[in-house]
Amino acid sequence: MPTRELLAPSQRAQFTDFTAPLDDRTLARFYTLSDTELELIRRRHRRGSTQLGFAVQLGLSHDHDQRDGVRGAVSG
Repeated sequence: MPTRELLAPSQRAQFTDFTAPLDDRTLARFYTLSDTELELIRRRHRRGSTQLGFAVQLGLSHDHDQRDGVRGAVSG
């Protein structure tokens, strides 16, 4: 199946450029999903590929929320 590029190279660089070193504690704080989030993933997405995609989006939203100083609860 052919694939398509969703992001321009400059946009992709924004998601892969980690300017500060990330230790294990920082990674865990930004990218560990709560039990509530894991249940939401299981409940709303049946296939493994969609579960993974949604989990990645949640992880990225944690990073974004932390940068803005806000960490809200995920509702489903």
